[in-house]
Amino acid sequence: MKKSSLIIRLFFLAACTHAQSIVGSWKCLSNVLVNADGSMQDMNLTIFKEYPCAANMQYIFDANGTHYVKATKDCQMIAAMSNARWSASGNTIIVTTKAPIILATTYTLSYIGNTVVFTHVYTPAEKALLKIKTKKIIITYQKI
Repeated sequence: MKKSSLIIRLFFLAACTHAQSIVGSWKCLSNVLVNADGSMQDMNLTIFKEYPCAANMQYIFDANGTHYVKATKDCQMIAAMSNARWSASGNTIIVTTKAPIILATTYTLSYIGNTVVFTHVYTPAEKALLKIKTKKIIITYQKI
């Protein structure tokens, strides 16, 4: 009895601690900027108004550490600026972009079912470099 109870506990422990992976194709559900005054702005709404094709973009995180966007022909300009590298450890991911400047951004990851939430709190140095007053960014992706 004790042996079977131990096996069941180990099985559930393994199931609960199974690490989720960012590798795969994702759709961006929201891209929220939280300003210093607490107000929020979903950048997806702004982008989709200017580029409706952006609603169909796929955000790819390859196992080899590359990150890019697959887009329709209408959105190739946006996709061309998306090439980046990524590395993850635990619940942290670092995404290093190449354009328009080389910038390594560290996000905290939170997985909820088939979604993942990237959260980044901007440092004073990042705010100065990017010339922003944004407190943090919260990006939600859904696995596709």
